[in-house]
Amino acid sequence: MKAEIDELGTNSKIKNIGDLYRGIIDFEKGFQHITNIVKDEKGDLATDFHSILAKWRNYFSQLSNLQVMDKIMETLDNIGIKLFVGLG
Repeated sequence: MKAEIDELGTNSKIKNIGDLYRGIIDFEKGFQHITNIVKDEKGDLATDFHSILAKWRNYFSQLSNLQVMDKIMETLDNIGIKLFVGLG
C-alpha cells in the first residue's frame, strides 16, 4: 500500500498525469474480483480454471495445426503441386 502511495506522489511530482489519474482510480476501486468466462465447444459457458485452460490449449493446438497446414500447402504450391481438399 505504501508503494502505491509513493508512486502516486512520484507521478504527481514529475507531472506524469496519465499514470497519476490511473493510479488514483485504481486506488479508489480497491480489489475487484475478475471472473473469466469462455464458451466451450458445445457452447456452454466455462468458468473454472481447468476448463478455461483446456479450451485455450485446444484452440492454440488447432491454430498451430492450421499454420502448419498452410505452410505445407504453400510449399506444395511453390513446387507446382496443386492439392484440392474438400470440406464437408
